[in-house]
Amino acid sequence: MKPCGMFSPWIFGTLLSIAVSGHASGDSHAAVSGGAAQDSTFRENPKDLLDLQKLTKRLDLSPAQQDSAGQVIDRMRNALETFAWDYAKLTCEASVWGQAPPASETLKTRKRKALEEMENLLKPFEETLNEDQKSRLRGMIQSLPRLLNSPLSGKTPFPHIDTRPVFDKRGRGVEDRRLVRRTTFTDPPALDPSQTYADLLKAWTTRAFIRETAAKDPFTAAYPDWDVRQNMPVLKDLLIRSPLIAAATLMSPDLVEAEVQHLHQYYNPEGRSIDSVRTAYQTQNRVGETLLIRLKLGTPYAAPFLARKNWTIFIEDDDKEAYEPVAEQAQEVRPIEAIPVEIPGRTYEAIYGAHDPRRAPASVDKREKIFWADDPERMIYGGNEALVKLFFPARRRDGTPVITPETQFLRLIIKPSEGEGDGIVMTWTFGQPKKL
Repeated sequence: MKPCGMFSPWIFGTLLSIAVSGHASGDSHAAVSGGAAQDSTFRENPKDLLDLQKLTKRLDLSPAQQDSAGQVIDRMRNALETFAWDYAKLTCEASVWGQAPPASETLKTRKRKALEEMENLLKPFEETLNEDQKSRLRGMIQSLPRLLNSPLSGKTPFPHIDTRPVFDKRGRGVEDRRLVRRTTFTDPPALDPSQTYADLLKAWTTRAFIRETAAKDPFTAAYPDWDVRQNMPVLKDLLIRSPLIAAATLMSPDLVEAEVQHLHQYYNPEGRSIDSVRTAYQTQNRVGETLLIRLKLGTPYAAPFLARKNWTIFIEDDDKEAYEPVAEQAQEVRPIEAIPVEIPGRTYEAIYGAHDPRRAPASVDKREKIFWADDPERMIYGGNEALVKLFFPARRRDGTPVITPETQFLRLIIKPSEGEGDGIVMTWTFGQPKKL
C-alpha cells in the first residue's frame, strides 16, 4: 500500500528497523538489521541497575559490595531525576511550539551528558568487582540508553505529545475522538485550579494514524484449506507500521490560559508579568480571531513524505461545511529520536478444511483448531516529524461562530493530496463530560 499517491516507502527509505524478531511481516516497510548484541541489550531490563535486590542477585554481590552499590544507586537516581526534569522541560509542548524549539542536537547532547554521568558513577563501583561480576555489569550498562527513555522520576509538570507508536498504561496508542465541554468556547469559565496544564492538553488532543494492514503469515499461506484468523488485538502491530501518525490539539480558551500560566511560571527568565506573557501569547497565536489547531505529523519515512503540499487538511462542522486554514505556520521537519519498541506475539486460530467443499457437513463439524503464537518483534523506531499551526476561521460565511451552543462536533480531516490512500479523521464531540 502506498499511503500517499506519489510516494513509496522504498523510494525515501525508513528509519524503522527490526533489531530482533521471529520473522518480519511481508508488507512491513521495516529494514532487517539483526544482531545478537542488540538482542541481549533488549533482553536486559535497565531498571535492574536501580534495584539493589535485583542488582545483588544479578552480580552475586557480597554484603560490602551491596553497601557500595546502594550508594551508587542513590546517586544514579538523582542523576536520572535531574535529567528527566531538564529533558521534559526542553520537549514540553509549551517550549516546542514557541519561537525557538530545541534543536535535535541539543536533545542528543543532554542525553549524552546523562549517560556519561551515570557511567562515571558506576566506574568506582565496578573497580570493586571481580572479572565475572564486571562482565555481567558491562552487559547491563549496554541497556542504559533505554533507561533514559523512561526515567524513574516522578511526574514532571512538562507534558509532551508523541507522534511515535507509544502506548499508555492501558495499551492505547490512539484516541481519535474527544468528548469536550462546549461551554469552554461559548461561555468561557475561569480556569479550574484542579485541572493541570497536562490534563487540559490531553483533553483537547486527539491522536490517530493511517492503518496499514499486516500481511498474512507466510506459513499459513502455504495451506490454502486452512481458515486463519488472528485472535489477539493488533493495534500495536498496525500502529508500528503506520506511514503517518497524527496528533491534533484544538486550542480551547481554557487550554490557552493554562499554557500562558505555564509559560509564565517555567519559561520566564525576564520575570515578565502574567499580563505581559498573556498579551504576547495571544498576539502570536491569533487568539480570539481564529480557531487554532496545532498539528503534529510523524512518519517512519523520510522528510519529503511530510511536505505540506502532499496533504489536504480541513475542518468540518455539524452541517458538513468544510473550512480550510486561513493561515499556517510550519516548522522545519525534524528527526524523531529513535526508541526501542516491542510488539507482543500474536495468537492465531487455524481451522482445517473450512474452505474445502469436498468435505461432508458432518466432517466439517469436527474441524480441528490449532493455536500458536509468533515471537515478539523488537524494533528501533525513528523517522521524522512536522509541526504545523493551522489557523481556521472562527466564524462562518454568514458571520455566526463556527462553534455555538448547539454545535455537536468539529472534525479535522487529513487526506493525501493525490491518489486514493487512506486518510485520518479526528473528532472533538461537544458535550458535558464529567471531567476533562
